[in-house]
Amino acid sequence: MTILIALLSVLITEGMDQQTWGIILPTELEIRLALSAAPRHLQPEAGIYVLEAKGYRRVRASKNGFECLVTRPDFGTQLGCFEPQCYGPEAVKTIVPAVIENARLRALGLSNKEIDRRMREGFDSGRFQKPSRQGVVYMLSPANRVALRQDGLMVSGGGIVPAPPHIMFFGTDLDKQELGIQVSGARPAWLPILTAENSYWAWVVMMLGPDAEREIREYDENVKLVKDMGKYLNMDATGSHH
Repeated sequence: MTILIALLSVLITEGMDQQTWGIILPTELEIRLALSAAPRHLQPEAGIYVLEAKGYRRVRASKNGFECLVTRPDFGTQLGCFEPQCYGPEAVKTIVPAVIENARLRALGLSNKEIDRRMREGFDSGRFQKPSRQGVVYMLSPANRVALRQDGLMVSGGGIVPAPPHIMFFGTDLDKQELGIQVSGARPAWLPILTAENSYWAWVVMMLGPDAEREIREYDENVKLVKDMGKYLNMDATGSHH
């Protein structure tokens, strides 16, 4: 994992549209990375999207209601940011269309400010649906590399950090007081995290215990994925294998 973190910090010079996306991976590698977000029993029948120059393309339809893709939330300004996510049925209905539209607008070259305005307008107008019931998004990949956030929002120039495997639930319009997670002093590690409180984009984040995290990281396919991600990015950065 330490090797992967170091490699993802390298400025990639090939295989990407830096201004628009950051890094576009080979399709096969992107598929594996997307599926790594899901519990293993969901992976064989989950739908898959891959990111290409014009946005997301569906490469496999879902047979179980779950869909997987890799987001790059701070497109182009945080190179090496990968957030593999597996969306449950409610999120597929409500959040995934917004994620796909965001990427389409990004491919057209619109500014962050304009994209944010259009996305908010889409939710306010009803074009995009807010979640109407509880739903789940799995982020179980051992290769999570997330943009630093403050209260759920990307911190400009804040960089990228590795994130342990975790599970998120809708927290639409919730605040920290409602969840009872406002604490003074040191925050217990087992408390849930609430991102972007009081918004339609709020998530309640639950971290996994050490045994579950270890099992995920030591799963053979995940070990190979981390190795192949590092190998690919290192090759792109240097032009040769090491």
